[in-house]
Amino acid sequence: MDIEPLLVAHGRVLIAAQVNDALSRRQRAAALRTGVLVRVHPDVYACGPGADDLTVRWRAALAYTGNRGALGYVSGLAAHGVTPALIDDPVHVVTSRAVGLRGDARVVVHRRAHFDSDDADVVRRDGLAMLSIERCLIDTWQLRSPERRRAELITAVRGRRTSVERVRAELAGVAIPDRAELEQLLELLAAGCASELEIWGRLHVFTGVTGAGMPPFARQSRVTLGGSVRYIDLAHFASKTAVELDGWQFQGGREQRDRDLRRDAQLAAAGWLTVRFTAARLRGDPDGVRRQVCAIIAVRSPADAARESA
Repeated sequence: MDIEPLLVAHGRVLIAAQVNDALSRRQRAAALRTGVLVRVHPDVYACGPGADDLTVRWRAALAYTGNRGALGYVSGLAAHGVTPALIDDPVHVVTSRAVGLRGDARVVVHRRAHFDSDDADVVRRDGLAMLSIERCLIDTWQLRSPERRRAELITAVRGRRTSVERVRAELAGVAIPDRAELEQLLELLAAGCASELEIWGRLHVFTGVTGAGMPPFARQSRVTLGGSVRYIDLAHFASKTAVELDGWQFQGGREQRDRDLRRDAQLAAAGWLTVRFTAARLRGDPDGVRRQVCAIIAVRSPADAARESA
């Protein structure tokens, strides 16, 4: 019997019962020997040519739970598009303790006392069950290095895949290591910071004791240019001064540089002056940055405009 239609119908993943119903013992042995089928987990098989496809691996891991689990932790973040996943990484699944599964080199099983794949914090995309992005961010906080976990949260919020309010709501009542750091980062994101450089600038250049005397700015301010929405890192509306804290060399090379120049030209046509500072300048000469920004705003503003609210 040709097993290909059955594989296609089930996302290229079959459980042992489906294989046994479709093939005789001799056919099963031949399929495994020739690589048409690959045993991925106990009683779970995948199409041989696609067994190393990431989505197939995710489906196989969920089939291993008897479809009573959800992708979570690192795998959940990858499924939500927050972070890349490597094909050699084990798949993380969350399931009930009652399921009684053990993990292996290819799957990490996180068992919870009260879990149901129909829970409100389980979402489904393309037939894949996964924990909410907010829960994945919180759960992964204890697994990642400080730099990487912060980057993933910033990426998720900046990309509008989630919001500070939704993460805070999911965090309520959850005990995790380094909770204070997570809450502080959420506070900074809520204040409008959208990168580690903006956070550093807020803490050390534009606000606080070191930023005394600086005019107020609107952070990640939304402006419409030629029908397109753009966001300014720090906007001073009275003088129409846009301060960008990410130098182009840190933002993706020449293509990003070209996009920045086109956006700067659009802003200029609308009367805005864009001033860009690299990380090296912000960290190496914060006093000079403050003096320069204040001087630019003073020249471009009417009397006392630099002290007006953005």
